[in-house]
Amino acid sequence: MSNCHPESFVEEVKFIIIDRSFTQAHCKPPQRSWQDCISAFGQLRGLFQNWVDDVYPGDDVDQFQFRLGSDGQVLTGDDRPHDLGLHTPTKITATRLFR
Repeated sequence: MSNCHPESFVEEVKFIIIDRSFTQAHCKPPQRSWQDCISAFGQLRGLFQNWVDDVYPGDDVDQFQFRLGSDGQVLTGDDRPHDLGLHTPTKITATRLFR
């Protein structure tokens, strides 16, 4: 959670991304759960890109679909936590669309 700053004057939202993309083909299993924070007014694309960089280095963020919870609303990178009414902590699931 390198981007979390509890002393900040700007509201932050903590996100937990649950990876639903794991397959046995991976040599090393990716992290199943990952956490980070962003400003309530920041776009989610940066959070999604950080997750991909940490968990699937070299892959493109557009290879994944992100949803609120396990079956909730599909999130785009343009979404902002404030606009969606999201609060800490918020769970997001990630699923690989294609390789």
